[in-house]
Amino acid sequence: MLGWIGLETIFLALAAARGATATYINDTDRFFPELEPPPNSTIVGDGRMTHGLAHFRHGGSREQPHFCPHTRRPDFAPSAAIELRAYPNKDELVYVVPISVGGQLLHLQLDTGSADLYVLGPDVPRQKTIGRSTFKGRDFERIDGVRFELNYVGGDSAIGFVGRSPIGFGGLTLEKQTVNVATDVRYSAIMDGLVGLGTGKGIAGANARPNPFLECLMTSIRHPVFAASLRPAAPSSYQFGYVDANKYRGPLKPIRVDPTNGQWQFSSSGARVGKVLIRRLMPSLIDTGSSLLRMQQAVVRAYYSQVPGSKMSRSDEGYIVPCDSDLPDLDIFIEDYTAVIPGDLIRGPPVRLEGHCLGTLQDEVDGIQSFGVVFLKSQYTVFDRGNFVVAFAPHA
Repeated sequence: MLGWIGLETIFLALAAARGATATYINDTDRFFPELEPPPNSTIVGDGRMTHGLAHFRHGGSREQPHFCPHTRRPDFAPSAAIELRAYPNKDELVYVVPISVGGQLLHLQLDTGSADLYVLGPDVPRQKTIGRSTFKGRDFERIDGVRFELNYVGGDSAIGFVGRSPIGFGGLTLEKQTVNVATDVRYSAIMDGLVGLGTGKGIAGANARPNPFLECLMTSIRHPVFAASLRPAAPSSYQFGYVDANKYRGPLKPIRVDPTNGQWQFSSSGARVGKVLIRRLMPSLIDTGSSLLRMQQAVVRAYYSQVPGSKMSRSDEGYIVPCDSDLPDLDIFIEDYTAVIPGDLIRGPPVRLEGHCLGTLQDEVDGIQSFGVVFLKSQYTVFDRGNFVVAFAPHA
């Protein structure tokens, strides 16, 4: 892999060649190329799930078949810069993007907390797919004898069979990609499927597998980066191959991630609620496939102690708050960066108890904090797959 200096030189040259600006994301580290979408680019338009463990059944092997033609073409020059518009559900806690699978347009959730691509198949019980599209498989090659099983934190799951199909990704087509077609799921679907964008860099273990789709995608776009611009009550999108300087304020703060478990994981050092300061180093991950902000118990308790009328609700499986509460902001410390989460983002959808809403800040699971959609709605977030770095800045 190229070192920092080599990467900086390449990015400067690319930016100069395209008439773009390349600015440092801090004073001493590398920088991202801040590129506008090319003139002929198109914004393509018309979950609550967290990272999962996958188990493949094929003669005892757990390997997934995959193929990326671009890695076999020495003359291939990646140039794509793609923006996919992201559409929220009514509560703005799940976002989906339009992606073509086997020639069929589906609305899939992008999930940086997992490494699998699956779609809802026609065999999923109808009551679980009301309002959703199921995969008809017009251009799909089933792989005999291979099945998948996905189990997610929180109890959600999906099972089905495996095959290959072209994936249309904002005008770019990736041939013969592995697609898992669900025959049953343990949840009521609010999207047509899921695209895992976990790092794909892992050590041997049950939750550390390659991500062939991400590998193929990253070799097919202008730069091996993508970014999430999920904004409350405003147009939202994902960018692939470039970073849009018009979508954030101030410098981007880069944070090294540890990809050895296949996720975009780093350490955060605590939080502040009003005058209450909690300092404790905790492993944390950025998870676009998770709705909630899940943090260490001390932070969650400190927060709701400052919200009159808030309480733990067993039936809602978390803290709830009076919907008309004036919720305080939450400061999250990540190295020397402070991400400010406006209090309004911690007010979730109404629950059964009249006048109360779900709190979108809840306890972490299994000792790992998860920064989901609630966090992303406060921060423009860059995922640098080339160097295993994430970067944050407030939305413009």
